[in-house]
Parts: sequence; C-alpha cells; structure tokens
Amino acid sequence: MASIPIADPREIGLNSRLETAMLNVRKSMRPGKTKSTLDNKVIEYEEYCELVYPMDQFKHCLSSVKVYRFMFYLCFREQKARGKPKKGETRLLFDLENYRRIMAEYYSGDEMGLEGMAIPIQPANPISMSSFDSYKAAIRQKYKEQVAQRVINLPWDHIWTLPFDNLKLHVKERIPLHKKQNYHEKVTSEFQPYETVEKLPDIEQLMWDDSHCSSHRSIACNLRHRYTFLHLTSGILRCESLPRAELSDFMLLTPPKNGNDIHNMDLMINQIASGKTNHGRVLYGRAARHKDVALCCVGALSYYLMYRLLCTGEFKDMTVADWLDNSKWFDIKLLVDVNGSDNTVEMKSDGYAKHIERVLKRLNLLCSKLLHLGRNVGSKILDLLEEESEAIRRMGQWNPSVFDNSYSSKLPMAPIRKLAGFYANNKMYFNTRTNVDVPDDLLRMTPIGEWLYDITPQVLEEAGSTHPTCLNVLKFFAFINKVFIQDAAATMILYPERATHPIFREIPLFASTEYNVSFQYLWKTSLQVFIANTFLYF
Repeated sequence: MASIPIADPREIGLNSRLETAMLNVRKSMRPGKTKSTLDNKVIEYEEYCELVYPMDQFKHCLSSVKVYRFMFYLCFREQKARGKPKKGETRLLFDLENYRRIMAEYYSGDEMGLEGMAIPIQPANPISMSSFDSYKAAIRQKYKEQVAQRVINLPWDHIWTLPFDNLKLHVKERIPLHKKQNYHEKVTSEFQPYETVEKLPDIEQLMWDDSHCSSHRSIACNLRHRYTFLHLTSGILRCESLPRAELSDFMLLTPPKNGNDIHNMDLMINQIASGKTNHGRVLYGRAARHKDVALCCVGALSYYLMYRLLCTGEFKDMTVADWLDNSKWFDIKLLVDVNGSDNTVEMKSDGYAKHIERVLKRLNLLCSKLLHLGRNVGSKILDLLEEESEAIRRMGQWNPSVFDNSYSSKLPMAPIRKLAGFYANNKMYFNTRTNVDVPDDLLRMTPIGEWLYDITPQVLEEAGSTHPTCLNVLKFFAFINKVFIQDAAATMILYPERATHPIFREIPLFASTEYNVSFQYLWKTSLQVFIANTFLYF
C-alpha cells in the first residue's frame, strides 16, 4: 500500500505530539506515591546532567555513558536522609560534591592500568533493590518521553546495556553481606509478621483503646484506623486499595451454605478498580464476619461508618433524585476525615502508618512494612493454618493467571473461612450473632437507619433495573446497619469493659428502652448460646 503523503509541514510532528499526549495521560493516572517517587528521581537525574555536563548542549539526552555513571554513583553512595526541606530551604536532590568524591579514584585509571582500579568503597547504608528498580523506572520514563519528542531514536537496549546487569546483581547480592557486617537484626521481614499474628488481639485492643477519647475527630480517626487494619488483615489487601475505595465499591454477597454450615456466611465484597497488579482489570476484596466480634472487620466498618455518619450527617438529606444521579454520590470515599473536608478526595495513608507504628512499638513488635502489615499478617495466618499456597496466592491476588482472570469466581472460600476464625476440619460456619433478629424500631434509631428505610422503597420503585449500583449500596447499608447493632450487643456481653466507649454513649439507640429490653431478653440469651458453642466447637 502506498504511503499517505504529508499534506502540510505542520503534520510532521503530529505523531510526536500524539505520543507525548498519551504519555501525559498515563502519567496522570499514576497513584500519588508512584508519581512523587518517580518524578523526584527524574529531577535528580536532570540535576546530575546540569551539574556534571554543564557545557554539553545535549546534556539532557540519554546515553549509555551518562546513565551508567549516574547509576554507578547511586549504587555506591549512602542512602539519602528522609524528610522534606524546611520552609524557605532550597535543597538539590543530586549532590555534586559526593558524586565527585566517589568518582575521583577512577579518573587516574589510565596511569595504573585497568587491573589496578580501586574496588568501590561499600557504603554503610546502601540503596536497596527496590530503590535501584525505581531509578531504572524513572530513567525508562525519561527515555519514553525523549523518544516521543524525537530527541533520541536509540533502542532501549542501547541505553540500558550489559554493564547495568552487573550493577543490579551487585546491589542484589550485597544485601546479605551488608546485614552480616552491620549486625542487622535477624528477625527479618519474612518472620516479623508471625510474631504479630500472636499479638493480633493485643493490637486490636490498643487500637480500640485509642478510639476511646473525647474528640469527635479523634474517635472517628482511630475507629477508621482500626477498621483499616482489620480489613487489610482479613482480606489480605494492599493498603493503597482502601484510601482509593469509594462507598459505591461495596456490596453484600451471601453464598449458599455448605453441608456443615449452621449459619449463612455473609461476605463483604469491595471492588478495586486501580492498583499495581490490575492491568486494566477490576480486582475484588472479600472478607467474612469473624467469629470473634473484636477482630471482625465487617463490624469494625460498621462502627466507623456509624460514627462518621453521626458526625457528618452524610446521605441524610439526599432525595430519590440524588440517589438516581450517580454523580452525586459515586465519588464519596470510604475513608474520610469528619472535620468537614472534601469527602471525594483520597486520603493519604501516612496517618494510618504512624498509628500502626505507635501501636507496634507499645507491644515491642518489629515491622519494616507498616502499610502492608495487614497483608503480610493475613498471609501468615493462613500459612500457620496450613492453607495451600495456591489458595493464599488467590486470596491475595498475587500474579493472577489466565484461569483466575477469565474463569475463576475469585471467591476462595477455604481461606475466607479461616481468616474469619473458622478453621476446624469440619469447616463449619457457626456464628450466632449473625442470625439474631433486630427489631425494625431499633434499626431506625441509628444514624444510617434514620434515613435508609424511608428512602429505599422510593428508590426501588423509581430505579427499576437501571441503577443496580444504587440498589446494591442501599442493600449494603442495610446490612452494615444490622451488623452494627448485632456486634454492639455482642461486644457488651463478651467485652463488658468496652461498654463505656463514646460511640455507645453518643448514639441515642443505646439509651433507649427498646434497646435495653431487647438486649436483656433476646440478644443476651442468644449470644450466651453463641459464646458457649463457639468455644465448644472451634
């Protein structure tokens, strides 16, 4: 086929502009931490070019020589101190003096010969493999931009050449030697979470105690952290998935009972639309109600949501038209601050990481990966319960195979049961509190129930089958509303010392005669049976 002639000289750069536009689109879709991490490394490389090659007109153009020297320097310098510059302080990311000091020994190589070259001095605190890979990704990003802009036309293999493999192998292989030479703690990241598994009830207890305070904002914040930790552990989720999650991502699923089940096992499902391993697919988090009410992530979510809605009054004034307009509520985030900030903006995970770090220090527990603690602990729980490695992989959604992507239900019920505390050989699901009926008048006394049961029939009548997400979310709210009352009653029986928590004092439901009558005569009897049978059968 004959090529199409260019009709206008201005079209010569059209492909370049299209490719650059596509790269900008991809960059805009990156998660916040990925963006800041890579962008800072690109800036560091650009500063390197400016300071080391000041007279070169093409100093920013990538070449194997420039990139290798940059990566060599990174591999043999000390890790940079963390922290942002102080207000008014200007700080370069690239340290020219340090670069010259490291490279100085090699400029005299011609006099002593290649065999006499000095062996690089090993830094006391070198960069890790993750840092090496991040710098490589930053250089790769710069390469794509320069190719799109027609600045260079070299293949990537002409930039990232064979010598880089030796650098990478050195960084990878020096880690064990460095740990030995510096008497690094031998409780590694592989085994730290096992100790945390044993202390899981203590961690939850401290997080509950932290939420027992006077400030509304602090109570909501600490209930949010407690829920986050329990859900990450029960669902083996990456921490980044919850700050991005929206309330519209959640739904209730009740699978059929197997032959040994006494009660239905309600599953809390949340979709994860974006993440490191999604690759254009939607992944799903899933967790069941735990047999121990204190460790139940579904109950933890009900506490957090109930107190949040008590403080913010969200959804209370929404009309049927608002519910049928997805733009009015689809973007409302799961994790928010109750101080009146925009609840459609993703929260940073720094607050959660710092809270987890404080709790672990109080229990003298080590952890090098704070944000991924729940994911690690959840995996180790299944490991200790002798779950199959393939089932753990499916539960954690690591490196999904073609079968998982196309044919799997993505509901590995065995690990879901075990993470909910039901790991006996008979695989029986026995959880009496999930089956205790809650009177309608009590359901209407919660911050959710005040509006939920009036608006749902109206939305159902108007929505038909054209707004399934809306109907699913309202159904999920009804589920959470019931869970809250059931778990509150169970908490007061199993953990009576928790009955003084502010959430039980501030929500009018718990001061009502109806609640106290139902609590004394109905739930207490049922839950006492639950207590006896839970520890008898499991």
